[in-house]
Amino acid sequence: MSKPDRDRVVFHSIHDMSSGHYLSKAEPLLNSELSEDIKDINDILELYNISLFFEKEIYLKNWSETDIVAYKEKVNSFKTVVGKFITNIDDSSFLSHFENIFYGYCESFWVLINNYQQFKRISPSQIEEVLNKYPHQIRYLLSQKKLVNKYKLVLCEFLKSYQ
Repeated sequence: MSKPDRDRVVFHSIHDMSSGHYLSKAEPLLNSELSEDIKDINDILELYNISLFFEKEIYLKNWSETDIVAYKEKVNSFKTVVGKFITNIDDSSFLSHFENIFYGYCESFWVLINNYQQFKRISPSQIEEVLNKYPHQIRYLLSQKKLVNKYKLVLCEFLKSYQ
């Protein structure tokens, strides 16, 4: 499933006018067999972004009701694959996964770390390292309440020292 970042599906919002463009990019994935053994974090985050379109009931106009039902069923299976992958992220794999993330998926990554409560398996030192290398990640971290609660000391120190 590995492909160039510019060809990946990204969900921005329900009001974003690029939805049709991204859903068109999702069609080949929706029409193909889903591998249960995905190793690339970006492939996982792409599945998550595709599922966001379906959660918000955003579809292409040329899809029939039959297509939508079939795609919804397929997208429901994405949750298992995404969950299995994300719940295996811990201190030993966190940085290697993080450093391979396509920039457009940074927010999705933190949302999933928050929602699957993987912050319980990621030490503050890992977050500190991310912030030292990629200070702009602070905006995504601060938008996730559970992450803020878990890493408040690291975040506070980062914000006090950042110039």
